[in-house]
Amino acid sequence: MALLVGVTAWAPIGVGAQEPEKAPPKEIIEKDVDGKEWITPDVGAAEEEEEEDAIGDVDEVVIEYGASPDTEQDQVTDAEGKEIEDTPTPVVSKAVQVQDPNELEPGADRETGVQGQVVSRKPKKVLPDAPVLAKGKGDGKLRSTITDERGRYRLYLPPGKYTLRSYYDLYHGARWDDIAVTRGKFSRINFILDPISEKDAGVEEQEVVYLADTSSEAAQLNLRKEAVGVQDAISAEEIKRAGDSTATGAVARVVGVTIDEEGRLIIRGLPDRYNQILLNGVPIPGVDPDIPSVKLDIFPTDIVSNLSVVKNPRPDLPGNFAGGLLNIETSNYPLEQMVKAGVSIGGNSLSTFRQMPTYPGGKRDWLGFDDGARAVPSSLGGQRLDTGRAGNRYRTNDQVSQVGRGFSDVWNPRTKLAIPELGIKVSAGNSGEIGKKRRNAGYLVSFLYDYEESIETGFNKRYTYDENGNASILLRDFDYKEGKQEVLWGTFGSGFLQINADNQLNVTTMFNRTSDDHTIVQLGGEQNDDFIPLTANSFNFIGRSIFFNQLTGDHQNLKNSKVRLRWNAAVSNGKRDEPDRRLILQQVESQTVTGASRFFSDLKQLTVGGKTSVRFPVYK
Repeated sequence: MALLVGVTAWAPIGVGAQEPEKAPPKEIIEKDVDGKEWITPDVGAAEEEEEEDAIGDVDEVVIEYGASPDTEQDQVTDAEGKEIEDTPTPVVSKAVQVQDPNELEPGADRETGVQGQVVSRKPKKVLPDAPVLAKGKGDGKLRSTITDERGRYRLYLPPGKYTLRSYYDLYHGARWDDIAVTRGKFSRINFILDPISEKDAGVEEQEVVYLADTSSEAAQLNLRKEAVGVQDAISAEEIKRAGDSTATGAVARVVGVTIDEEGRLIIRGLPDRYNQILLNGVPIPGVDPDIPSVKLDIFPTDIVSNLSVVKNPRPDLPGNFAGGLLNIETSNYPLEQMVKAGVSIGGNSLSTFRQMPTYPGGKRDWLGFDDGARAVPSSLGGQRLDTGRAGNRYRTNDQVSQVGRGFSDVWNPRTKLAIPELGIKVSAGNSGEIGKKRRNAGYLVSFLYDYEESIETGFNKRYTYDENGNASILLRDFDYKEGKQEVLWGTFGSGFLQINADNQLNVTTMFNRTSDDHTIVQLGGEQNDDFIPLTANSFNFIGRSIFFNQLTGDHQNLKNSKVRLRWNAAVSNGKRDEPDRRLILQQVESQTVTGASRFFSDLKQLTVGGKTSVRFPVYK
């Protein structure tokens, strides 16, 4: 196979007399988002015959495939001046990172770079979301972006020489070497891509594989436009601009989505039990009874590529939701070494540095785990405490009292000074080539810790109601003060390995731990006790853990065909523990205990699942 590289400018290149120079095509002058003039060829209206050979008004390169006897002796060099051997076209396979105009690299500015348009030759149309890559000749660094809905692109580059490439599914790629970028100017480079057709006889077809970066706002707008159902999305670019630390604040900006006081998802007015949360397309099991969703606080924004909310059923998604489905994508890897760390301190004027009720707990409460201070004593064994059934282990109240002495004897609340909220966040990642075979690989790790103390006050009244719905008899009247200690921490790790151009593996693992420790002090009375002043104190510790693991694979061109196989396997382990929830009712004057209870619960859930999808062409 021979490789023919055609370089066209205003004057054609050939042997013999030169033809007269053609006039440039009519141009449309527009202004881009920066208020600068953007000059693009009138591709959409160019149906005249003379525009077939002059779509752009700048230098361009079209790589054509086919036997070319008259150019078999030509030597083609790359950006480094090395000869390109007559071999099949290399496959480009790397995540396309969209350049952020607000965070330019050193040496780059908003007045210097390259811009242009990526279009197809036949039929004449613009190519949106087409990758455009610029590799520096001096530093070897790769910069990239994707085209907008009109096929336009702009890259801000430091002065120097670059090799530009662009490609698109079902089109031949194009390349231009030694593009000079000078300070204060934009070099205009257009790409005209020829479609791959049956006329490319005798040529081995090469598929250009790329993973488009969907973390930008423009990419999410395009995905929303092309979606077959009703969905909204938040990109990593928007999350970063808003300064959210977890997914809770980010997803709250989606239309029709709110977050309740517990950090759970409400979509179109339906609470969390009617919604579902996915991580990379795999459901995350809830660890609370009757609630399939989880708290969004467990997802730090550093690991999020984008958040999409689907509001109607689709055949490729789970159907056990009525309100909506939130899919959290974490497949975005940094192209260079990245390390971030942050510490945050916050306060609440109603809580911080004020006296809050609490009680003696365990030494590991700050990690969200009970150290055994609330555990069931070993002397209890596996028998339930019940004196009302004959033949049970404990036949008398004395026997029950003896066993009860093994429990923690903490019934009276204390007070402490509520400290400010503390947050710590660390993340790191990188991607590149590894090993002797120079395979692409990458990783992303993150750690998040958050501790918060808060105070809430209010009243608790209970009435009976008459037939007209009016409150008639007061049954219960208490004022209360609640102290709450909330702990959230978790780790996340993800990595990918590209075995070759057609096969890639990705592994994701996540562990999160949350805990809520409530101390409620109530003062009031009940009708049954003639409203004798009572205190009703309760202590309640709830811990939740999620351990999630996922392995995905993407295999293209199976056995030299156009078949694509994608699969994933996931296993998750959820746990909810509520050790020793206590409630005690005590008269204020006589200190008589009128009621007391202890409650223990433990919930474990193991979920194993997977999914496979196969895409193949259907011929008539």
